[in-house]
Amino acid sequence: MAPSLLPRGAVCAGLLGLSLVAASPATAATEPSACVLRLVPADAPSPWRLAVAAATRRLATLPSAHDCRTVEIAVRPDGSATLLFLTTDGRGAERALGGPNELAPTLEALLVTLPPAAPEAPAEAAPAAPAKAEPSPASAVAPAPSSSPPLRLSLGLTAGPRFALGAASHVAPSFTLRPTLEVGGWEAALFAEANPVHAAVHGVAFDASLWSYATGLSLGRRERIARWQVGYGVTLGVAVASESASEIPEVQGARSFDVTLPRAGGYARAIYPADAPVRLTLDVAGDAMIGELRDATTAKRYLPPFARYGAASAIGVEVSFR
Repeated sequence: MAPSLLPRGAVCAGLLGLSLVAASPATAATEPSACVLRLVPADAPSPWRLAVAAATRRLATLPSAHDCRTVEIAVRPDGSATLLFLTTDGRGAERALGGPNELAPTLEALLVTLPPAAPEAPAEAAPAAPAKAEPSPASAVAPAPSSSPPLRLSLGLTAGPRFALGAASHVAPSFTLRPTLEVGGWEAALFAEANPVHAAVHGVAFDASLWSYATGLSLGRRERIARWQVGYGVTLGVAVASESASEIPEVQGARSFDVTLPRAGGYARAIYPADAPVRLTLDVAGDAMIGELRDATTAKRYLPPFARYGAASAIGVEVSFR
């Protein structure tokens, strides 16, 4: 019975060995393979062998997910070489090496530029839409920045003739000082006007001197036309006029009379150049006295009557302080 047991034990041992041999490739296949570096010819000059040894140590430190299958260094008789790099998925690259010192940097570059291929995304998978960012509480309640209209402060000085029109007409040099505030195309200005002397033009039968001045407020708009600005608006103020003459026997006491009356009118103005800090201006204006001119009093004193209407033109300069 013993002889029959020996063949049966040998058969069992053989089957066990075959199973171990069959299992070993599958186990090795699950482990990452090393990147093999070959030097051709194997007896290449010593500098090449030293460089290949250093490169082999470098390849031994690759992570488990590397893509390098083989690296072959083919050295030519003149001392140069060709590097052949093959990846695990069959891609390859070839680089010329001028000497052993070029092996390490060239190999590092290939390890970076030939990474493992990314798996292809399914064709039917649509890219996910970016999530809409929710507004932060601060941005939800923050008010929009307000854009205030620009402000510009300017000072104007003009000079020109002024005509007083009525039963007696005069002409006088007129000087006006005008500080102006501009806000978004609107303008508001104070004005002070002086007419130091009047010369009779029509309807004056008495020898008398006349002067006047006025002060008030103007409101209007400014419009931009090319390099010009055009302004227009209304004026409201108070005018003071004074007449005097030498004494005559027909009149007892001084021959003088003053009148103070409200005055209303309008103006038009051209300004050039529109954006310069110092600008030239051309003005035309008209106005009328509001109230009783006291003609009976001036006639009793042998003085010319006051004029109710006025018209003026002037040129000047405007300086901006914006």
